[in-house]
Amino acid sequence: MWATGLEDTFIPQSRPGQRPIDEYELIGHYDAWREDIDLAATIGFDAIRYGIPWYRIQPARGRFDWEWTDRVIGHLAERGLEPILDLVHYGTPLWLLDGFLDPDYPAIVAEYAGAVARRYAGAVRCYTPVNEPHVTALVCGRAGQWPPYGRDDAGYVAVARAVCRGVIETARAVRAEAPGAVIVHVEGTGYWIDDRVPTPPVSDDERCLATLELLTGRLTDDHPLRPELSAAGLTDADLDWFAVHRLGIDVLGLNYYPDGSVHRRIAGPPELVPHWGGTDYLGRAVRELHARYGVPIFISETGCNELSSGRFDGPWLPPPEGSGTDAAAGADPSAFRRWWLEQLVTEISAIRSEGLPLVGCTWWPLIDAVSWAYFAGQGPVDGYIEPGGLHALRRGADGGLGREALPIADRLREVIAEGLVA
Repeated sequence: MWATGLEDTFIPQSRPGQRPIDEYELIGHYDAWREDIDLAATIGFDAIRYGIPWYRIQPARGRFDWEWTDRVIGHLAERGLEPILDLVHYGTPLWLLDGFLDPDYPAIVAEYAGAVARRYAGAVRCYTPVNEPHVTALVCGRAGQWPPYGRDDAGYVAVARAVCRGVIETARAVRAEAPGAVIVHVEGTGYWIDDRVPTPPVSDDERCLATLELLTGRLTDDHPLRPELSAAGLTDADLDWFAVHRLGIDVLGLNYYPDGSVHRRIAGPPELVPHWGGTDYLGRAVRELHARYGVPIFISETGCNELSSGRFDGPWLPPPEGSGTDAAAGADPSAFRRWWLEQLVTEISAIRSEGLPLVGCTWWPLIDAVSWAYFAGQGPVDGYIEPGGLHALRRGADGGLGREALPIADRLREVIAEGLVA
């Protein structure tokens, strides 16, 4: 299955010096939603990861406004795109004052998820309860970037516990309304190459799996993460609860970026430096996490952009002329993206030839996104556009952000049509 998606971070809250982030609003998707869906269908995608703007469709507890989502879900069906609904993507509604730390959050998010599943039971089969629970706990609980603005290990544990309870309650509510629902649990991947001597007893690789281990009831007394998580506030009662209510994952989605999912720790400043992970670490993630969790794997996000080429420390050759475009490769603004796509096709074919249940791949995003730096930045959105899409965002003469097809879109259309992945 080939899929795509639009960046769908929704953080409606802000503090002085900050601006809300609604990616759909920033890229003009609320106006161009039909055009954007048509772009995905024209390329030939089977599916689309599609975020629901929770804060907009549920303006108050118990009150829903389905007008916009009804039209979107209907058009996805018309164009033959299977939606994988992203129910929560880092943010909560404005009326949920404490966000993830509201005592009723697990019940509230389950009510919302159940209402969505009930509304679209005949049209939607696949649901992602929360995009990247571990990353959510990091940015909201430890980095202090988004509500509830936690800044330490205790904040991480508090957010992780609440988010993971919400995931389990969401899955339960969705399955109650749509018994045939498929839970596509999505988490970010992370690997750290540690040059320090001696290396720490617990690896950051393992820490990246903390929420997955918690959700699947694997965080037991002898787990290497148990001491530090317990010291930060995870209790025996918490572990008992998750052991009893463990999440049944139908498909495990892995978000992997060759220029952002692998890091190197060095002995001195800046201590953490980016490392090009390429297809080596993508293959490692698929194989290791399938072996650990025993479920089908879905590459739920991957992509890069031409700025990424600066992190790649080896030679790369632009795809030949005619590979998705008749223009000279040097004039192609998506040349590095096309190169990564070819690497991706080769690696996916190799993984599938081993008999591993890798069931799909998602090019993320369909359209250029807006950088999270916009949240604390100033000035118009044009200064924060992050390339990487199959279509570029370009400011038109009418003042709106238009979509410009890139050669990477043509090449991916060929890959899908020709069945180049075995």
